[in-house]
Amino acid sequence: MRIAICLPRKMHFGPARATAIDLCVRDTVVHSAYRDDTVVFGEPVDEPFPEVDYRAMPRSSGASQRAYATALGEAMAATSPDLIVVHQHMPSASAIRAKVRDIPVLVYRHNALSVPGSALARWLKGRQLAAFDGFVLVSDFIRDQFVGAYPKLERKAWRVHNGLDFSRWQPSDTRENTILFVGRAVSEKGAHEAALVVSRMLADNPSWSARFIVSTLDADEAYIERLREILRPLGHRASLETDRPHAAVKLAFESAAIALVPSLFAEPFGRTAIEAFAGGAALITSGRGGLAEIANGAAEIVDPQDQTAFSTVLRTLVEDPTRRASLAERGKTRGHTHFDVRALARDLDSVCERCVTTKRESR
Repeated sequence: MRIAICLPRKMHFGPARATAIDLCVRDTVVHSAYRDDTVVFGEPVDEPFPEVDYRAMPRSSGASQRAYATALGEAMAATSPDLIVVHQHMPSASAIRAKVRDIPVLVYRHNALSVPGSALARWLKGRQLAAFDGFVLVSDFIRDQFVGAYPKLERKAWRVHNGLDFSRWQPSDTRENTILFVGRAVSEKGAHEAALVVSRMLADNPSWSARFIVSTLDADEAYIERLREILRPLGHRASLETDRPHAAVKLAFESAAIALVPSLFAEPFGRTAIEAFAGGAALITSGRGGLAEIANGAAEIVDPQDQTAFSTVLRTLVEDPTRRASLAERGKTRGHTHFDVRALARDLDSVCERCVTTKRESR
């Protein structure tokens, strides 16, 4: 089965600045039974991931996203795929669907689709979505939302979690007294709430430090500056790093004692939570949205906007190494059991096969 994959805008399909979507695509392709027959299309990057056949499509100056997506559809169709997978961006998916009527198109969503408020608008949106051959949703949380809004599309909607190749992770047996935050520098990720709690805790625990690694994708510079202000009084005991390559993020998770994923909104999934599991860090998370599916007894759940409760949970883990180690061990076990990319890539292969088979049978 030949598969063509379309990446959304603003991706960086290479080790230097890969986003969570880029990493998801790379990992699932690498572990797919159809790896040698899969081509990924997207915007040019300096050094794409070498493990995957990547075709860069330059964007003409002034070209609209629809025109660019149409050109991508033509390029993908030229590879004679049995299936086209479009990640995330619905307008691009619609443009490609219009261009390749005879090829099944699978939409891969990493967050929830917006749901129109009126019944008529939902009905019209449902008709538009019905043109696609299937939808992959990265959590039960967003699949349930999707099916609730568009029940007639339930048979086309599959949940496939994001996963990791745990064999490539090497958690340190000796953990650093470091509290780690990794995420985009936007308010919904809860970096300010985490920094405020950490700064108070470090005042009473001089042997501990904090490390914040943030992505500036979609970031507001004022938000980053406020984060700097919160951490500045800690001096050398707190670092703020931006746009680090994933290899550096991986090393950070492999050595930090505690990881924070305090998202204020309902996360569609939460890749950094399973990276905390893989790296061997004890995880504190808000458990909102898809994070609840990840945590499920293997993380401390706290409301990040309740500073007192957040401080209490963090202080307990800092001061109780036995509890911290036990929590980290539960996280590693849950990660290996439920988020192994090999098993999830097989699930995705099965979805792709069903889409192709269903399309052929309908002709």
